[in-house]
Amino acid sequence: MISYRYLIANFCLIAFFILFCFNDLKTQNFIEKTYTEGDIPVYHHGTYSNWYNGSINECSGALEVVLPQYAEVTGVDVKYDIISTGGDQMRHQRSIIRCLQNSSLAAEEPSVSEGAGNTAGTYNYERNNLNFANGLEGTLLFQLVVGKTTGPGCYDCCNDISYVINNSWELTVYYSLPACIPPSDLYATQTSPTSYNLGWTANGTETQWNVEVGLQGFIPGTGTQVTGAIGTSDNPWEATGLDPDTQYEFYVDADCGEDGTSGWIGPFVFNEQALSIDYNITENSVCNGDPCDYEGPSILINEVKLYPEWGDGSIYGCPPDPPEERCDGEWIELFNPNACEWVDISCYFLGNNAMDNAEPLGITDYPGGYIIPEGTLIPPLGFFILRGTDAPEVPSHLLVANGGNTVVAVTDDPARVCFGSGNRLWFPNHAGWFAFYDNEGVPQDAISWNDINNGLVGYVDGNPQYAPPCMTCSP
Repeated sequence: MISYRYLIANFCLIAFFILFCFNDLKTQNFIEKTYTEGDIPVYHHGTYSNWYNGSINECSGALEVVLPQYAEVTGVDVKYDIISTGGDQMRHQRSIIRCLQNSSLAAEEPSVSEGAGNTAGTYNYERNNLNFANGLEGTLLFQLVVGKTTGPGCYDCCNDISYVINNSWELTVYYSLPACIPPSDLYATQTSPTSYNLGWTANGTETQWNVEVGLQGFIPGTGTQVTGAIGTSDNPWEATGLDPDTQYEFYVDADCGEDGTSGWIGPFVFNEQALSIDYNITENSVCNGDPCDYEGPSILINEVKLYPEWGDGSIYGCPPDPPEERCDGEWIELFNPNACEWVDISCYFLGNNAMDNAEPLGITDYPGGYIIPEGTLIPPLGFFILRGTDAPEVPSHLLVANGGNTVVAVTDDPARVCFGSGNRLWFPNHAGWFAFYDNEGVPQDAISWNDINNGLVGYVDGNPQYAPPCMTCSP
């Protein structure tokens, strides 16, 4: 007779065991695949060494596995059945699993699996907890390479005698995800000239994020941000008080509470159209019924960008073997001083005589020019900007087409460029000059410059070499 007290004690012990075991279980993420494209042939070339030499043979079956973003492989299970018939024997079977990524071998099993038995028949293969692909990420192609060492049947890829039975190859790939998955797909939407909505896609269950906004090149988490938020639940989060003439970038970091944070994701650059243009507005009181009697240059050079942070080196073309950032970032701004009338600068000519050091070190001229496109007109007291293709775009609200007073041309037409030598039109950092001429060749305005070293470009035989700001005052 079993006592009541005995039953209670054993029930508690069983309950404790179940609770302990279930608490110890960890949920595993996995992807299951089954090969259904038909029987996989066995490769036979007469000897063991010929069936597999470390490269894929044309008989292989393949299963593609696409892991979620940020996931990595933690284990692989495989099982499949190879049948040997027609006098062949199961002990001749050989097989191995390999894994490719971007068409290249990423991993393979450390050893070949062999069949057993001196008769025909079906041999069942099953291997679990394989770690040869651990740590791999992204899109993976698992291949089952099968062969035999000898026996009857045709050579190369054959399934008349031996083959992997269709639907028998099953693949399970286990993977892990970070405890705190980073966000992705950052974006920025302008809400006002000084405000942006900064958003992202949350890839986990987090409900709070850290955001930092700074100038290009800033490092998040170092206290160098311009603005930001800690533990915000807003997605998108609005950044306000920004300078409309400054480019920014932002980073975001998921806050997963007890699971920590994801780490900063970014940067995402925004307000890329920023271009600082300084000008003064003069009320047009000259033309109220009175004839205009303006006399003077049709245009004036108002501003020039000689050394941009991006695109340093030219307004058109590239220096020999340049880094990416050494092209098409410079720009020039012209001003129409006529308060009454538009000025037509069609076919005006920008000419310069850029100077630089050559080998052996010395002064070399690189003259060049650019012809302004036909139909280019500047409004009264308005502006014209000629910029390289990599220079920042002018804010749209400043354009004449949108009610502003600025016209823009981009130096993207090689037919309008000429070179005396070299392959770029540029304004050297150390020293130089350029001038604008009207369509009849009459000079309108010019500027020259020297850097703090007075145009020093180097030395020849111990003697300093200078690039004077004006050598030949003609393009």
